[in-house]
Amino acid sequence: MYQLVTMTGGLKKDIHWGQYKDQYDIIWQRRQQMYDNLRHMSGTVGEYKYSNLAYMVAGAMAEKVTG
Repeated sequence: MYQLVTMTGGLKKDIHWGQYKDQYDIIWQRRQQMYDNLRHMSGTVGEYKYSNLAYMVAGAMAEKVTG
């Protein structure tokens, strides 16, 4: 979690939602985007690189834990 919120997790900067637009609900769309993007890491772990995807993953983790 620390690497996600400090932008040192090696995740790509942005994702594109068009591929999943209007499919199922927003939770499914968000999870599918994470799965697809986490398979293709584009940065170096430990190196600072701003990532909207990192916040998305951290939020999904919090959502899972809190229900």
